[in-house]
Amino acid sequence: MKRNLFVTLLFLLCSSGLMYGDPVPSAQISDPTERLAIQRAERIAGSSYIYDFRTGLGQIAMAYPNRLILIDPDALVGADEYTQMFALISEMGHEKMGHTVYQEEIEGIGQPWLRPQMVLQADRFAVSAMLDNGLKKEKILEMATALLQNSPEDPAHPAGSVRISAIRQAIGLGSSGGSITRKGNSGDTGETEQPPREPPVMESGATAHDVISQVISAAADGFQSIRGKKLSADAGESAAYAAAINYPGAVKSTVFTGSRGVAAYVSYTLYDGADGDKATDAYNRCLRDVSEVVASWPVTNTKDDATPPSMKSTFQSPEGGLRIVVSVNASTARSTVRINFRTGEGQ
Repeated sequence: MKRNLFVTLLFLLCSSGLMYGDPVPSAQISDPTERLAIQRAERIAGSSYIYDFRTGLGQIAMAYPNRLILIDPDALVGADEYTQMFALISEMGHEKMGHTVYQEEIEGIGQPWLRPQMVLQADRFAVSAMLDNGLKKEKILEMATALLQNSPEDPAHPAGSVRISAIRQAIGLGSSGGSITRKGNSGDTGETEQPPREPPVMESGATAHDVISQVISAAADGFQSIRGKKLSADAGESAAYAAAINYPGAVKSTVFTGSRGVAAYVSYTLYDGADGDKATDAYNRCLRDVSEVVASWPVTNTKDDATPPSMKSTFQSPEGGLRIVVSVNASTARSTVRINFRTGEGQ
């Protein structure tokens, strides 16, 4: 399916007279200025991609399925260092977090899968990667303010002010301003600790496909990008965090956590009751929801002979970093259907 999407996109580009040539890895980009900027961004992001070029995109870069990134060469060369890195790495972040997984035909030059929460996640990914590689907080904020302050909200993007606020938080300045307190010679002060964030909430009207896709993308950073308030933890267990995203029709959404030997997980209870038929229906519905999003992932199914039965389907990401478990656990009194997203040990 991905191959078909890739071919469709290339056909559309070519048929519109927009193709500069076949997509190439960064090492084969002929212009040295473009090549050096893109290769630096790849090193910071920790991944490599393939590239095609066209002018008039309206932005420096756009990510597509199959690790393809479309570049506007004029916008890239005309931007300063920090703007180049932020634009390139945030698009690379979309791919790394699974945002570019798309099951329908792409029409024209656009990113129909893109949602505001994905943009915020990609922004945070870019900022974190830039900081980890020695770029300066103050210059990142200055760049983001100049780049985004007049950006309007649309169905795919938050307003520029929202993105700037999220970037301020990501670099430790808080959402509405303030300065960083650094350690002095006495060593008695440090960076000002920010108050815990309220859990971000999935936009109203989100479909199961939206929620599953967002949780998968958040798994790329151990769910840190969608963690909310820190909860108390039992002795010997790491901290747990309030659930943030509601699954449509769920009875209960539990927590993103680092406890019980698992790096992080989120769980949704889809059904909790004594009716075996309703439990089976909920399980099958949930299984369809997940399968639509991760159709290419290997899956293992198990079932016992009880009445009602206990069933489990385990989807494993090809990279091995995320496991999605859909299960119905039945007893003589009740059945509970859950979907769990887990990363790390203890899966």
